[in-house]
Amino acid sequence: MIYKIKDYLITNYMDDSGYLGLTRNPPPGYGEANSTLYSSQAYILFHKLGVLDPDDISRFRGNVDKVTVSLGRDICRGLYHRHPNLTNLLEAHDNYIGIAACANLLGLDDICQDICNWGEDHKIYIPSYHLRKITWFPLHYFLSMIKCYWYNNLDPEKFRIEALRQGSHTAFFDYCANREVSSLNKLWLAGSIITAMFSKGTSTKILSWIMLEVLKNKSSFWKAIHYSFNKVIDIKKVTKEYFGDSPYTHLYEVLGE
Repeated sequence: MIYKIKDYLITNYMDDSGYLGLTRNPPPGYGEANSTLYSSQAYILFHKLGVLDPDDISRFRGNVDKVTVSLGRDICRGLYHRHPNLTNLLEAHDNYIGIAACANLLGLDDICQDICNWGEDHKIYIPSYHLRKITWFPLHYFLSMIKCYWYNNLDPEKFRIEALRQGSHTAFFDYCANREVSSLNKLWLAGSIITAMFSKGTSTKILSWIMLEVLKNKSSFWKAIHYSFNKVIDIKKVTKEYFGDSPYTHLYEVLGE
């Protein structure tokens, strides 16, 4: 049954650029703004359900390569467009979360490193020596490095507030690349997931579920958050509300059996 759902999804929901979306039988030249997220989510589910194959991994890597920003001959590794046909739209955090999570779970560490390498070269932060002047000792150690990456695919070297990722997203990217995560960013990430558990938004719950698939492998702290999330959230119900009667929903339903 799982293979039938997978085949149906790929056959009917993949566009001619090789990305999965929510539109059935997409026309030639079509592209969805969150196609990298939906594609990543599908491959994460294939991996979790044990039906991922080498073609899926190659297709995912190809998806990432095709949305990687290039400036002439210079390739901006870790900086992505939404879709090869949507290069005039600013990329968003949700697609990045999907790419980073999928790359981590599929063992494609170079993609995770690319995301963080670009972020490290394009970030805002407050070094601890500045905090020593304005914070009570030893608070500056707790706040030792507040950093947020930014990714402007429309003008790579120009800072835009809309391209800034929150500290929670920055923490998740660092976790995916097995890098050190600051205490404040870690708490920011945990707080955002706990908040999502009790929010009305379905998309934030799904993003949290995706992130926890990576985070639950990082420490007992994240295992506890993952356990609590699944006790509070019925992911099958959430995905049915978001996706409706679609192959994505059916994959989540099989996952819960």
